[in-house]
Amino acid sequence: MTRCWQAVAAFCALVSVVHAAEAEKRVRWVAPKIVASVFSESLGMIDSERDDHATNLADYATYRVQSVEGDAASLAVAHRFVALALQLSPKNKRATALNAELSKGLVPKPVEANYQPPALARVLVARGKLLVKQGGEENEELARYFVQLAFEIDPTNAELARAAEAFLLEKGPVDWERLGQGSSKQP
Repeated sequence: MTRCWQAVAAFCALVSVVHAAEAEKRVRWVAPKIVASVFSESLGMIDSERDDHATNLADYATYRVQSVEGDAASLAVAHRFVALALQLSPKNKRATALNAELSKGLVPKPVEANYQPPALARVLVARGKLLVKQGGEENEELARYFVQLAFEIDPTNAELARAAEAFLLEKGPVDWERLGQGSSKQP
């Protein structure tokens, strides 16, 4: 009978250790607060393109958080990507699912992305340049966000770094607080 109680006690101890280990894996996510989009219908993108970019941004955020199991730095980066994705397309499936998953404290499962990180960086810079050519305050603002995120995706690309620096010096700094109606810093 004593051995039976010892086995039960050992099992309970094991369960509590596993539960404690899982609790440590939980992430601390402060969801972006999107009250109304900062981009109007006059933005130089149609809805389907906005949704495509939102998906790509959410996919990269998922990759970034998942690859390091949700450390604080990856969550800060993901916050910017998710905030912009939700600003572009508030009902985007990947962005809302990722936001909900992180809000529950879960590390997201890997997803199959349309672009590898360096290719996504090039796509964002190219689209940013087109937005600037289209003109308009909103287009230039989104272009600044795209260029800044591209540099965060691929900071070792010297050509991209020079382009981002020149572009951001010319067009002004990026206001991340405006996108998520709150800080991108994680607790």
